Amino acid sequence: MRRHDYAVDVLGGAKGAHYVGDYNDNSRTAMPHRRRVYPLGVDNRKVPEPLLIEIDIASFAFGLT
Repeated sequence: MRRHDYAVDVLGGAKGAHYVGDYNDNSRTAMPHRRRVYPLGVDNRKVPEPLLIEIDIASFAFGLT
């Protein structure tokens, strides 16, 4: 997955584009280590500012409980 568009109901249906990337293969499972959410403009293109959510993940660990 590279981009997921959605509307946030609790924000009155505000539209956002959720980008995921920087996939790394940890424990034989490719997981995205970078996530960004931008608002969408009227033409469904991302609006570069403001960046709504920025998440960078350093590592994942999987285990059984």
